[in-house]
Amino acid sequence: MSAHGDDRPEPSEEPEWMSTGRRMVADRSNRGAGAGVQFGAAVVVFTLAGLWLDRRLDTLPLFLLVGLALGFTGGLIHLMRTLGGRKSGSGHERAGGDDATRPPDGGA
Repeated sequence: MSAHGDDRPEPSEEPEWMSTGRRMVADRSNRGAGAGVQFGAAVVVFTLAGLWLDRRLDTLPLFLLVGLALGFTGGLIHLMRTLGGRKSGSGHERAGGDDATRPPDGGA
């Protein structure tokens, strides 16, 4: 409520839709940054584990390459699941919302 006693927003207040939009952008950005860090961490951890195993077994570069491949593949799968949204999973996310506004398939 403003100082005037009515429901007009103060000049410094943002409309509700604007703050919601900014929150959505921030949420997507944070999710993307977190997924990128996890991807990098998976690659580094698996590569270092492979290097450690190679040094113990004197098999350099066998497990280093295996660890690199596993870290990259696992990190990429996690990245795609995290940022893919509705494209991955069982489709439960699509149960409401957009489907309610679509016309039935049999309609002309």
